[in-house]
Amino acid sequence: PHFMYQAILRKSLGSSFNFKMVNDPMPIVQILRDKNKATSGFFVTFVLGIALALIPTSIIGFLLNERANALVHQQIISGMNKLSYWISNFLFDIVKVFVPILIAIIFLYVFNLSIDSAWLLLLLFPTAIVPYTYFTSFMFSNETGAQNFTIIHHFLLGGMLPIVMQVLRIIESTQKLGDGLVWVFRFLPTYNVCCGILGVSLKDRIATARSEATPESLNFKVAGGDVMFLVLEFFFYLFLLICIERGWFRCCKKGKDVHLDIELDDDVAREQKRVEDTPSDQLAVKACTLKKVYGSNLAVNNISFGLEFGDCFALLGVNGAGKTTTFKMLTNEIVPTHGQSFIVNYDVKNQFADARKQIGYCPQFDAIFNLMTVREHLEFYCKIKKIPKDLVEPLIKEQLESMDLKM
Repeated sequence: PHFMYQAILRKSLGSSFNFKMVNDPMPIVQILRDKNKATSGFFVTFVLGIALALIPTSIIGFLLNERANALVHQQIISGMNKLSYWISNFLFDIVKVFVPILIAIIFLYVFNLSIDSAWLLLLLFPTAIVPYTYFTSFMFSNETGAQNFTIIHHFLLGGMLPIVMQVLRIIESTQKLGDGLVWVFRFLPTYNVCCGILGVSLKDRIATARSEATPESLNFKVAGGDVMFLVLEFFFYLFLLICIERGWFRCCKKGKDVHLDIELDDDVAREQKRVEDTPSDQLAVKACTLKKVYGSNLAVNNISFGLEFGDCFALLGVNGAGKTTTFKMLTNEIVPTHGQSFIVNYDVKNQFADARKQIGYCPQFDAIFNLMTVREHLEFYCKIKKIPKDLVEPLIKEQLESMDLKM
């Protein structure tokens, strides 16, 4: 329009005439600023929910891969301390999670939402999400299923639910319902982060609508409650993880004891009597009435045997006879429903740290890291077994040559 008016003016009055057009908009009022900030808050929460949902999938996938391939048990039976295992995983995962967190902070800068409480929420997120993911990993046995469930439930409860909750809390008729439901979902770290950031984005808008003073960002009803729960979640899920590793939940999951009355053959009865009468310090391996029940299924039924030092021993039987289960009980991978086992006079259940030093163990299935070479595996287990550094290279060379893997 400016050029059109300029042309009309010069045609009518001559080329010497000219004019300037100046646009001086009215200043944006506070209510419009609050509206824009609230709109950005909803968008940021949605996108941040997608981003944060991707973080725990990489953690849970690695854990389940190790567990499914019996890598964790192989490390433990080789000498790895469980505390060392979890601490090393925790430190690595914390560092790994902080990378996308820094990206999220940059994302908040772009939308002018780099407030102190957002920094605090995002910095606390790794310490809460890592133990939470460790705990939830015990609910799954399939890596793909666990990753799919993790990303979906983190997005729905972290990216979508905070928006729904805030809408419920803004509407006067559903405010009490929203305030009550908030406490139900506080257990999820992703929800706390997204809910806290959205709460800070909407605080001015909500205060204006209710004719109230604008609260501080760290007010309990804004983001303070989310900060507090992120701190509590670290200790809560860490405690649950310890309970699982210590087997404290096993007493809450007792299956129905199953009895199978069968008449023992004479040689079986004699072996059982011999094992019961022989002190455990006189046997290399002693299994006394080992029994394992899964739900209502009897996997192993009161098996007893004793191995002398130097014996060569094997378990023979059809599929499902309980061979694998028996070895899992002997190596403390699972706890027997009934009975005891000893390795060189050490109780496998109560003294496994000492019992594992007396044995070497080759698992039934390949317990290998897919991204490690044969040499790296040997170096790894040499370190676990605390073999002196000067002996590691000659020992590895000897093992590689014995398997015809020399280069």
